[in-house]
Amino acid sequence: MSVGIMIEVGDECPIALKLYDEASDQYPQAVVIDNESNILITIDLVHEGYGMYIPATPYVMPDKEFVKVMYFVYTDVTHITKSIDYLDSYDIFRRIIPANYKADVSGIQTSLNNQDIKIDKILGLVHHNIHIDNPVYDSDNNLTGARLRIYSNSVSVGSNANVISDYLITSVGNGAGKFTYWQQMELLEVDYLEFEDDTGVLIYEDGNILELG
Repeated sequence: MSVGIMIEVGDECPIALKLYDEASDQYPQAVVIDNESNILITIDLVHEGYGMYIPATPYVMPDKEFVKVMYFVYTDVTHITKSIDYLDSYDIFRRIIPANYKADVSGIQTSLNNQDIKIDKILGLVHHNIHIDNPVYDSDNNLTGARLRIYSNSVSVGSNANVISDYLITSVGNGAGKFTYWQQMELLEVDYLEFEDDTGVLIYEDGNILELG
């Protein structure tokens, strides 16, 4: 099970779902399940912008060891027909009891720095300061692979400076303008990568090779 995000009881859970194609005409729901597999609540998510969906009313962390939030995307407002274009996903939020934790100044600073990094990543993934390159296409001219980079500032976009993270986009086409699946995966500890000409192969600095599906 994922470690999850630590949240104090009574604080807002950051429930949010980002659709990769920024669709604004879907009807996602978030189903909150506790550590005993009880469904606590089903929340209709509303479109905030750029394919980001959030609860209309904030949901706060209950007094449970953890909650798992399952995201399902529907094509209709009655939530009967599930979309075939988006995979189900989930978040985990874990209860934190402040009295059980101690932190010194350096630990607090580290936490703040980590939060800054997370905020920068969120901004990048909602299309602030991003750059997509190294596209690979199939015979139907569908995009089957690319690299997405997110940056800490707009001046560096398109360069190798101030890169927060690299992501590998992969897709399997199913006829012109269609795909079987689309995914975006973070590439850890990659300083620089590029496509070998016309091969659809990613080459790492250390020589390792990752083949695109």
